[in-house]
Amino acid sequence: MSKIVDQPVLVVCENGNPKRFFWIKKWVTVKAVIDKWNEVGRWWEDDKEKTFYRILAGEGGVYELYLNQKHWNLYRVFD
Repeated sequence: MSKIVDQPVLVVCENGNPKRFFWIKKWVTVKAVIDKWNEVGRWWEDDKEKTFYRILAGEGGVYELYLNQKHWNLYRVFD
């Protein structure tokens, strides 16, 4: 199961990949990038391409982040 959050987050990157992000008053450390892909989005609404990252956090949680040009969002949290 998963929950869509789609909220802006502060992300610290290293070599172009997320290394940690700030969500609910704490830093979440990225242990590994599980998957990475691009989505075009709603092109008919002039939505820009987004780069998604499915990550495994240091405490064991799984999250999806996306980069929309220069802005990061936490898209999904997996149970």
